[in-house]
Amino acid sequence: MSDIFLGLDQEDLSSLSKDFQGNIFISSKEVDTSWPYVISLPPNVSSLGCTSLSKTQSISYKGETYGYPLRPWVLARILPGEHRTEIGKQWLEAKTRSLSSVILGGGREERCYADWVIRNMGEGVYQELYASFIQKRFGLSGIELSAQLARTLHEDQENRSYYIYEQSLHTSSPVHWNSSIEEFVIEKDRVTQVKINGEVHSVDGALQVALPIDQILSLLPELTKSISVDSRYVQYNDSYWMRVSGDCSNFATETQFWDGDHPVTFVHRISDREALVSYKMEERDKTLGWLASKNLSLVGEKIFPSWTPIWGRQSHFRYYRIAQYLEKLGIELVGKRALFSHLSMVELRQRKEEYAGAILSDFLRVVV
Repeated sequence: MSDIFLGLDQEDLSSLSKDFQGNIFISSKEVDTSWPYVISLPPNVSSLGCTSLSKTQSISYKGETYGYPLRPWVLARILPGEHRTEIGKQWLEAKTRSLSSVILGGGREERCYADWVIRNMGEGVYQELYASFIQKRFGLSGIELSAQLARTLHEDQENRSYYIYEQSLHTSSPVHWNSSIEEFVIEKDRVTQVKINGEVHSVDGALQVALPIDQILSLLPELTKSISVDSRYVQYNDSYWMRVSGDCSNFATETQFWDGDHPVTFVHRISDREALVSYKMEERDKTLGWLASKNLSLVGEKIFPSWTPIWGRQSHFRYYRIAQYLEKLGIELVGKRALFSHLSMVELRQRKEEYAGAILSDFLRVVV
């Protein structure tokens, strides 16, 4: 029996199982595999094959750089003087309330990202610091985004370590680049064939799909109305990165740029002479101007289509229904995009090995 793997680009190949035997079809052209990824991993995830980096985080706000996660003395330096006392009081009350709710139970319901930050850090800190950054990072306000996004981004981050992950292609199966993946053929409620580059390929073994959810659904001959509605809530952002060289020694391993009008979102320092810069595509010219002001030279650029899932307030239960629908058709979802996950490629691969054979709902619980 021959398996079929459908992916969007080079990054999807990291989700291939070791025992995969079949044909691999990738929509993009073959690209350079030497692009370094800076990832953070929790203690229980193997860093095999990754290069360790120093563990430093900072934020850049209104031209100043501060240590992160936030500490009371750091907060006092950041907050505007006229509101410092009141916002600091809110922050202390939020921290006390959050701790007591863990010990005694209770607490307020968290419906969105803003609720989580306000509960843990106070209204003033959210409005002054987090609101504009999260809007810049995901394109939605903290009221529109899921509370689970806040937990994923902010809880237990101090226990994570940073690494450089350099992807390499290890597969004995042929990879067909620049493939036009056109349509799924369904017979008796199962995908039996895939049309690729004008040819029909029978699905004799596993059908593993690493495409974004909207692209997977577009390959089906028809959708139920409920799934069509659900799909509107499962969205992604493209991710844009520049690789730069110069004096990068003053950057932390991860520097977050919290000003809403700053063109840069992150800088990941990979050495004293090189860094990766995440930016907004519409701000590319401003980003290049910022690089020039820092005497940094552009080495390369990379776009990751549909790389960042947008976890809105209704995204998760909508995604679960779509995933179950696709599973019944015989489609195995793999990779960051199809699994709608914020986990790194390394984490996803380990989770897949740990939960091999698990039912879909149990597996999705640990990756979404």
